[in-house]
Amino acid sequence: MILDKIIASTKIRVAKAKENLSPSGLLKALDKAELKAPNFKNGLMSIDDVSIIAEIKKASPSKGLIRGDFDIIAERFPYLEIASEYYRAGADAISVLTEPEYFKGNIEFVKDIKSKFSIPVLRKDFTVDEYQIYEAKLYGADAILLIMAALTDAEYKKFHALADSI
Repeated sequence: MILDKIIASTKIRVAKAKENLSPSGLLKALDKAELKAPNFKNGLMSIDDVSIIAEIKKASPSKGLIRGDFDIIAERFPYLEIASEYYRAGADAISVLTEPEYFKGNIEFVKDIKSKFSIPVLRKDFTVDEYQIYEAKLYGADAILLIMAALTDAEYKKFHALADSI
């Protein structure tokens, strides 16, 4: 099953991230960061009860490459252009795929989009470790995705409580 492969890959990626920046180092960086209060829920409270969450996604396991010119090309950031189009079109939030192997995402996309636009940003990844929740906060995400099929009930409750607390 593809979800199992993605989860296994994510666990390896998180372990490598912890080698580059230890959990304690990540927490220290969070303490020093000037973070904005999350506004995801308020951003989705529209007058007409319809909210649009637009998605930034370069690829998917089922479709393959969706857009090839997604990364930095000649000083351009196509994913920022996409975010700008969504923003101008009235999207209430932007969902950003950050899983690198299967979806070709990058956590930097969250940081870049959040720095340029005032609407809420959702980090869409396969959250399997508390580290990713702190990382999402450090990069400016207003919300995270928790995939129930990838978590035990205890993990979900723990991750949900942590996300709420920070």
